[in-house]
Amino acid sequence: MFAVEPHMSQRRAENELEISDTSVQRILEEVRWHPFKMQKVQALEPDDLQCRVYRIPCPNLAELRQRIIEAFNEVPVEMIRRVIVEYERRPRKCIEVGGESVEIR
Repeated sequence: MFAVEPHMSQRRAENELEISDTSVQRILEEVRWHPFKMQKVQALEPDDLQCRVYRIPCPNLAELRQRIIEAFNEVPVEMIRRVIVEYERRPRKCIEVGGESVEIR
């Protein structure tokens, strides 16, 4: 089940297999797998800016430009700093592992 769908939660597996949570935990431990845990991450997504800018059609280019500037100015400075740090760190980590799969935290 987890081999086919690796991001399945332990709770979902319990429900679909109709077995107890301790049984699922024991099985996962036996095969040395870890259950998928949902993580809430605050991140800037490409669509975030577009949703703010294009919510209402722009009558002209000047209005579009102004909306983009306003949307950008609403982004907290600390978030921009974190994005820059991550942007620099991720390629370095990929090079470090020779392009192999890597979990970046």
